Amino acid sequence: MRVSKLLRMVLGLGRDVVVESWELEEDDGRARPNLLVWVRPRAGGRQRCGRCSVVAPGYDRGGRPGGWLRRWRHLDLGFATCDLTGDAPRVNCPEHGPTVAAVPWARHDTAFTRAFEDLVVWEALASNKTSAGRRHDLSWRSVDGMCVRVATEALGRVDLLVGLVAITIDEVKYKKGQRYLTVVCDQFTGRVVWAAKGRSKDTVAAFFADLGEERAAQLRFVSCDGAEWIRVVVAEAAPEAIVTLDPFHLVQWANDALDEVRRGEWNALRDKGESKAAKEFKGLRWLLLRNWENLRGDQRGVIRDLARANRRAFRAWQLTEELRDILGVG
Repeated sequence: MRVSKLLRMVLGLGRDVVVESWELEEDDGRARPNLLVWVRPRAGGRQRCGRCSVVAPGYDRGGRPGGWLRRWRHLDLGFATCDLTGDAPRVNCPEHGPTVAAVPWARHDTAFTRAFEDLVVWEALASNKTSAGRRHDLSWRSVDGMCVRVATEALGRVDLLVGLVAITIDEVKYKKGQRYLTVVCDQFTGRVVWAAKGRSKDTVAAFFADLGEERAAQLRFVSCDGAEWIRVVVAEAAPEAIVTLDPFHLVQWANDALDEVRRGEWNALRDKGESKAAKEFKGLRWLLLRNWENLRGDQRGVIRDLARANRRAFRAWQLTEELRDILGVG
């Protein structure tokens, strides 16, 4: 078996890649030797734009006299690191203009091969970006860029907005300060199907613009937190959908109402001059807001005593617990 064929198989390059030569670089400054492999796409294939993969005519050999060699880091080979190197010709894309041609072993605008990025991203998902970067001697930003490229490519292969019938729209804080993401999930699968920065009517409208009028008409249920900036857009874009309030916010509002009743009873006791009872009642705030299953035996006894001491506060707590049981919220 020829060395070139062996390298192509061991490196997982596929039949559309030709191995021209190789060299083992042993530099005193390196911790490990490096295998440098010269590669090129197999002749006969049509050149494509590296950004959109559209077939495009050639433009030049890379913008430099004699061409331009590029280098991509590949998977380690035993105790040695491995780099692929080859020409980087440009094509004249109808949409993007002069652009580096696509190569079968790497994504566009990266110094790493496709296989190497897939491995690092898998490790970043299994642990975190920092650990994956340390494992391969990469910066956090390099790993983050790999995650963006792999996710963009994967999302381009599927349409997550197909077949949506019931969705949930909510916002999540992702950085310090007032920085939010608007997130849309499929209620049947629990998967995130759309996300964008911001929490406003324009952000929700952008989702329905991507969804399209035909698929928006297929929506039957939209769950949200009751925010005006969500409900107004949903009512306009999907008028046939039933808008429901999510259980988390319903229980939150019930807890707020319970605490309002507690404050009212506390103020009533203070007005009557029953300072000792008012002080004890004030200390019930966090006890009333805790879930029944999380209470200790003595704490449950306090709740039972409340049924005789203050029927109004006990009934408010009872209604909150009944709502939790109905919604199945822990």
